[in-house]
Parts: sequence; structure tokens; C-alpha cells
Amino acid sequence: MSYFRYLPKVYVRNRTIQNGVHPYELTVNIFRRIKIKDDLQGGLLGFTQYEIGTGERPDQVASRVYGDSGLDWIVLLVNNIINVYEDWPLNRVDLYNYIQERWGDPDQIIHYESLEIKVGQDIVFPAGEVVNENFNYVKTDGTVIPKSQCRRAVTFYEREEKKNEEKRNIYLLRSEYVTDFINEFKKLASYLPHAEVDDDGNKKTETTIAEEFIGISTYRKPSQSTASTGSARGGGSSTALISTGTSGASTSASTTSTTSTSTTSTTGSESSYTAPAANESTESSSSSSSSSSSSSSSSSSSSSSSGSSGGSYGGGY
Repeated sequence: MSYFRYLPKVYVRNRTIQNGVHPYELTVNIFRRIKIKDDLQGGLLGFTQYEIGTGERPDQVASRVYGDSGLDWIVLLVNNIINVYEDWPLNRVDLYNYIQERWGDPDQIIHYESLEIKVGQDIVFPAGEVVNENFNYVKTDGTVIPKSQCRRAVTFYEREEKKNEEKRNIYLLRSEYVTDFINEFKKLASYLPHAEVDDDGNKKTETTIAEEFIGISTYRKPSQSTASTGSARGGGSSTALISTGTSGASTSASTTSTTSTSTTSTTGSESSYTAPAANESTESSSSSSSSSSSSSSSSSSSSSSSGSSGGSYGGGY
């Protein structure tokens, strides 16, 4: 498959920093993906219908239609096939083994479907409706059509075979549009102008501060809270250490003793269901109280901590 040679490249960290050098390796960016618009798929102008033969592979289809087995990725991309093992039709032996491995007995009945019922020339009940085992039909004159003529059993193999046969009908890009299609694909897959893209079109996202400590056995996580920050342009990310401290003050006289206590409470907010919200805030407050028997003095202390909101990873892919 020549698909990967049309994708751009990206520098990836493959290990931690060594001797002050950040080790990067240039590799294909497999996270870039181009998809055919749903409203264009099946268009009569640029596409033609094709039925996959029994046991026929994508590279064999490409070889037969385009004369190049390396263009099998076009066959898959045009039909939005991501997993060829699930979205491409199986031969009968593989299909039987697949059903047996997943559900057990391929001939086991899973449900019943109705047969087409006619009265004269009129269809009074359609075929293909899921019904129960005892389903039958009673005509208006009271005549009962036996269930053997009203429904049929459907097995695991029959259901999966029907789905498998539906996968055989695909669309293929017409041969005269292949060159333009490849050029457009390369254009869409390439990176937009950015500070992280070099003159050769390769992307490199600089390392974060936290990455410098990956794999170092003597590294100990700091007690301060951490927050990730990213530039507004999306040109990278870094990890900042936010110190959290408390300050207090106490006063005393010759016959006066002062005691201060502080209480800290933290509240956080996050979005539900999916991921934590982009901005989080913490608040803490402290109060102190003091008392004495003859003469008293009081002092108050307050401490606050703040966390900077975590920005998204600027480099990405």
C-alpha cells in the first residue's frame, strides 16, 4: 500500500533527554486522515459501482480497475473503510469461523421473520418483519393462515451472511480521476503554514518541561501543583509549577497569648460526562481567631492559592 508515502512527516520524541540533547525521530504522521464527503459518495459523475468477487482483496480490485495494486488505499478511502477485517466481505469459510468464534453455533435460531402474505393480489402483510415464533395471520373471513406459512426462522449464519453480501457493493473512483484525486489528497494531508513546520514540510513540536524528567529514576515529583499552559497560536505547550503557600501573622503582649488557626477549603468545577472543563479554579480561605483572659489582641491571616487553567496541547498532529 502506497498510502503512507502521501502523508506528511512529524518529529516524535522516542526517549528522554540525553546529554542535553532532545532525541527526535522523523516518522510518518499516521494521524492525518482524509475522508470523502458523504454527499459525494456514490455520485454518478466520478464514481462507478462495483461488486466484490468471492475472496477478492482490495489490492486485487485496484490492480484490475487501475492497473496498480498499490492504489488499494483509494478503493478503501472512497468507501470509508477503516478496518478491512470488519468492513470488507469475508469468504464463506472465514465467515463461518467468525460466527462460530463469536456466537457459537452458526445454525442457532436468533429470531423469526414474517413471510409475505397476500389475499388475492393484495399484500396484507410484508415480508422481513421480526415476529415471534407463534405468529400467524387471520383473514377477515376468520380463516387462519398457519404459522409455517407466515414466518421463517433466521439463524446467526443467515443474518451475518446477509450483512456480508451487502458489503460486496462498493463504489470506485473512475480511472480518469485518479491522478487529480492523489494530488488533492496530498494537498489536504499536508500541514498548513506554521512556526512548527520546517522548510521541508516536516512538523516538530518542542518538548515540554515535564518531558525532560521522563525516565529519570532520581526524579521526584514536586509538592507544588502543576498546570499546563499553551500558547495562543498552538505552537507548543509547557508545564508550569504553581506554588501554593499560606501566610500567617501572630502578635503577643507580656500577659497576652494569641493562638491562630487556619482552615482551608478547596472547590473545583468540571464538565460532566466527558472530560474536565477547560478552566478550573480553586479557592481557599483561612481565618484566625484569638482570645486572652485579661487583655487580648487579635490578628488575622489569610492565604490564597490559584491555579492557572490548563491549555490544550499546542503541537498536536
